[in-house]
Amino acid sequence: MIDFGSNTSALDETSMVSVYDLLRQRCGLSQQDAANFHNTRIDTIKSWCSDRRTAPAGALDELRDLYADIAEAGRELADIVRLRPQTDEKGALFYYVGTPLSVADAVKSGFPCEGSCLAAVALAVTMLSGPAKLIPQRYGEHPTAFSRQQRQTARVTVYHFKFWDASSGDYIVPERKSTRERINMIGAEILDDTAERVETRSLDNLGRYTPASGSIENHTDMSPRARGIAKLHGLDGWVSAKPSSLRIDGVPRVAFTFRDGNEVHFEAGILRRLALELSQLGEIEAARSIEVILKQLVGVNLREAPGAGTRAAVLDRYRVVDHPRLNVRPLKPDDELWRVAISGEGNPLTALDVAGAVKLADELMAIGESKLAGRIVKAAADAAEFQARGA
Repeated sequence: MIDFGSNTSALDETSMVSVYDLLRQRCGLSQQDAANFHNTRIDTIKSWCSDRRTAPAGALDELRDLYADIAEAGRELADIVRLRPQTDEKGALFYYVGTPLSVADAVKSGFPCEGSCLAAVALAVTMLSGPAKLIPQRYGEHPTAFSRQQRQTARVTVYHFKFWDASSGDYIVPERKSTRERINMIGAEILDDTAERVETRSLDNLGRYTPASGSIENHTDMSPRARGIAKLHGLDGWVSAKPSSLRIDGVPRVAFTFRDGNEVHFEAGILRRLALELSQLGEIEAARSIEVILKQLVGVNLREAPGAGTRAAVLDRYRVVDHPRLNVRPLKPDDELWRVAISGEGNPLTALDVAGAVKLADELMAIGESKLAGRIVKAAADAAEFQARGA
């Protein structure tokens, strides 16, 4: 069943464990469903959910594409249901909304599992103007949620891979990426962290994908101290950088490729903080190399609006007093409109509407405060659901 996030108690720093886990739950996937959906091991899914490992860009994009199809299926179901209003014995209006009769029926309807189908049904219910009654339906009966998989089939996930070259006595990582099916066919080892979601039409006739040009090679000779600082941010030993194809909430990112062929996508805010830290410690050359990446690849200039990108400055613009442990939760004030309440111990509470909370989360994500942003997004999603359900 779907986790509607019915717990309205205060969310502490550990409530939002990872962006991947949030998206997985919103798509109605259990961890085993997610493993089947991504064609990977359950242990890998658990590590992404707990944030022991950062989920690759391609996995996040696969969930975004799935949710886009779920949302479209929910809208279509709501449109169909509205055409068939019912009345009870007292003449009151209500709507019948179909749910899958079984997992097999959900899969036949174009969803990876029953939970995803129910997620579409839940969205349809929120769009109706009157009460709904759920009735189990077999595939093909009317009305049930049906996914056309338009977003999922329009894009495909590709990976870098490596294979052993006997002539050189070492592994080789080709420049082009390929689909999982083609890599398995040639018996190479998939580098999961390089997953990238691309348009299907961008593959050549052999199923290969050539990454976009415009990459920056790493020729910076960092001092031991600068390398230590970069290592703390996860950026020790990168080989090249290029614009990231990962798009979540419009936050700009840079894709770094490392010596082992792995590819990691860093938010521009994290890179900004790294560059500022290096500059403050006198590591000017290393700081300048990060500045060049930000300016050329994502159009961010550190010398514009100094100080505007700090956590305290962003929160202040929304009248939120910064605190090491901010309490974030859905709140229903006297005006009956659900909002997102944010406050620190001993500080006044600030209540933002859902749109304002999401905008704040976007700005926090852009400066690398992804953990706090994720908690705010979760609270905003819960507030929107409670409002739609009349809770």
